Amino acid sequence: MSRLQNLVWNHTASQHVGFESRLRASSLAWRMLKNFFFMVITLGLYRPFAVVHTTRLRLESTQVLVQGDVNQWLDTRAAAQAEAAGDAAGDVLGIDIGL
Repeated sequence: MSRLQNLVWNHTASQHVGFESRLRASSLAWRMLKNFFFMVITLGLYRPFAVVHTTRLRLESTQVLVQGDVNQWLDTRAAAQAEAAGDAAGDVLGIDIGL
């Protein structure tokens, strides 16, 4: 599982965003063994916590690598949302202005 996660996330990238995963097999094996032990002790009631703990370990071992200025992306997106907000308000109020 750790090798697959590292392989997939390390080769997932776009023009400006990439990912880096450094999940160690030993830490994942230890977490799964611990989760199995607690699930046996609690007769399966620990399962939701086990899923959360395993997912947290996998997420914490993954980094997002960004090239460029993220604030510029957000400014561009905010301008596009401002234009779309007026259009959405017109749809909600049932106003149709045609030229």
